[in-house]
Amino acid sequence: MYSIHSEFDIQKHKETYTNYLEVIIHPNGKIEYAIPSHQYKLEMIASSERNVSIKEIRDMCPECYYCDYNIWLCSITGCILVWTNYLQYYKVTRTQSNTLRKLKIAGLYNYQIPRGGTINEQLPILK
Repeated sequence: MYSIHSEFDIQKHKETYTNYLEVIIHPNGKIEYAIPSHQYKLEMIASSERNVSIKEIRDMCPECYYCDYNIWLCSITGCILVWTNYLQYYKVTRTQSNTLRKLKIAGLYNYQIPRGGTINEQLPILK
């Protein structure tokens, strides 16, 4: 049975859910459900990529991003956060834009599709 714990599939998602989309799109375009939440999922991804604990990821966050913690997590993972009617990102790749377009064509995503680049070129680039 298909659920939010399954690998994401556009058609199966459409058949199962109405007006619901909470996913993360990786830089390579892979879509993954944001379980248990967008923030915690990004922390898990960052932790795994850097081979450190989630606490260490939290401790790494610069003070200037305390109120924009999800944006900072997006900057270090390259992922974007997607809801039915909203989007959060630091930088969007062409592949992520194409994936958003597929979600929009399928009627799952109803917000803007960024052309690419960073949300604000004035923010410091974080590694």
